Amino acid sequence: MTSPAHRALTAITPDIRRARNIDIRSDIRSATAVAISLAIVLLTGCESDYSYREVIEDRVDIRDVAECQFSETAEGWEQYSCVPIFSSVDPDAGAWERFRIDDFDIIQREIFGAPFYQMWYSGSSGEGPNDGYEIGYALSMDGVEWHRHPYNPVLQRGTQAGSFDRDDANVSCVAFDGDSGVFHLWYTGTNGSGIGTTFGHATSPDGVHWTKNLLNPIDVFRNSNSSLSRV
Repeated sequence: MTSPAHRALTAITPDIRRARNIDIRSDIRSATAVAISLAIVLLTGCESDYSYREVIEDRVDIRDVAECQFSETAEGWEQYSCVPIFSSVDPDAGAWERFRIDDFDIIQREIFGAPFYQMWYSGSSGEGPNDGYEIGYALSMDGVEWHRHPYNPVLQRGTQAGSFDRDDANVSCVAFDGDSGVFHLWYTGTNGSGIGTTFGHATSPDGVHWTKNLLNPIDVFRNSNSSLSRV
């Protein structure tokens, strides 16, 4: 037999549940209304006169900002008159590249329609046994005026006697994977007392800090009957 208190509690329980359901539905409606309002505000805030195509069309002409003039060649190119634009004797060139600059690769990318250029290049400090090529990095907003990175060389030769790139590390090509945000560098590495010249691979999140592939070297001539051979 139930007590009067228990019967009273049993009687009001459905009302409590209904009240709770009403409160939950009310909270959901309120949260939904807030979310919709926020979305409207964000969408309205994003509506502006900005146009990607207009930015492309209104891009600054390099002729208006470059120091020297351009002259048209017989082949239809426009050649910059102040050359060289990058050399081993530039005031900001490091000691590691003072003797010679060699292979390079350039990537053009854009930020909000404005182009900028990234260059990786090989440099050497001399012809001695410890003066082999290493890889530097430079940045330009117009392809003419270049700024070397203070961390150069950003990819150095191997330090161990058996390293495949102990004598030289030379740029081959660079690619940027936009989906993963990773730079890929392929380069030739030389070890004169080892297997000669082979290929290496490295990755970087910013083009400056590189991690060499643990599977290096990439020896494309291994187990091959090709008439070509390593240098």
